[in-house]
Order: sequence, then C-alpha cells, then structure tokens
Amino acid sequence: MTTTTERNSQPTRTQLVDSAISVQDVLRKRLADTDIHRIQTDEVIDALADAGFFRLSKPRRFGGYPADVRTVLQVTETLAEPDGSATWVVGIASAGAWATNRGSDQLQEEIFGADPDARIAGSGMSCPARHEQGGLRLNGRWGYASGSPHATWAALAATVTDDSGQPPDAYFCLVPTAQLRLEDTWRTVGMRGTG
Repeated sequence: MTTTTERNSQPTRTQLVDSAISVQDVLRKRLADTDIHRIQTDEVIDALADAGFFRLSKPRRFGGYPADVRTVLQVTETLAEPDGSATWVVGIASAGAWATNRGSDQLQEEIFGADPDARIAGSGMSCPARHEQGGLRLNGRWGYASGSPHATWAALAATVTDDSGQPPDAYFCLVPTAQLRLEDTWRTVGMRGTG
C-alpha cells in the first residue's frame, strides 16, 4: 500500500497510476464483501484515501491534486480492473471536487479547508428546493448518491420554482452528509459497492 504524498508536493501521473496498481490487491481481496454488503469496506476506503485518490481534482492549496482529465482517467481505469464500484466512487468524488473548484473561495475553504480528503458523493437527480435567508432549503429524496456511505459531502441537484410559471432555476448544491439521512435502498444488480 502507498502513503499519501506530502501536502505541498504534487504526484506525477506515473506515481498516481502506480499507486492505483498498488491498491488493486486490496480491491480484489475485498470485492466479495463489497458485493455482498453493497458498500465499499472501510479497508478499501482507507486504501483509496491513503493513496491520495480522494484528493484528485482538488486545489493544491488544500493539499489536493489538480490532475488533468487524462490522469484521472488512467487512475480510475486502473482501479476499475479489479473493482468497478471503487473506481466509480473515486470518479464521482473527483468530479464533485472539480465542480466545487468552480465555486467561490469561501465554498472551497468550507469543503476542503479542514479536510483535504473530503469525499463528495453525487446524484444527478433533482429535488425541489426553496429560497431561504442565506441559501436554499432542500427537502426531498434522491434515488441515489454514489459514494454516500463514506462521503462527507453530497453534491445534489435542486430546482426552485416560483409562481411566475417560468421554467425552474437549477442549482448544484453541496450538503454535509451529516444533514442527510441515508436509506438502505441500493439493491442494484451491478456496481453494488457504490453504495
């Protein structure tokens, strides 16, 4: 198993892919558990975090690895060889980090400042929301949010409608997973370990 690269250094594409290769044995070893329990094991999540994969696409100033798309694809392709669910969790977290980087400095500080390994689960399903002082209030259910059992944040889509009859405004929202209730409903045939 590899260890996370020092905070101020940036691993190369080759180092990240080599780290993905070194994690493959853990993924293979835990694949049956992952499939049976429909969630990545703590051992797998720890191995992915130790290898730095939850830092992909995050700003360097927060200890992240702002890797290019080719690097992220090579890492996730390598992880997918033994476990497609593990690579999906890493890929979704990376995409969530990339999208968060397009937000304000305040948002990035809130998400990544205290935890450079913050994991972002994602769902493309939209839910209704309403404006409240200081932001939006989301209330509803999302059918899935890949990676949610081990995530610290959830990237959720929301729509706000008003009485004008105009098309709703769409929002990309980040919510601490501590403010969400996870329902154990993920009983799919494939990719069970995405949670």
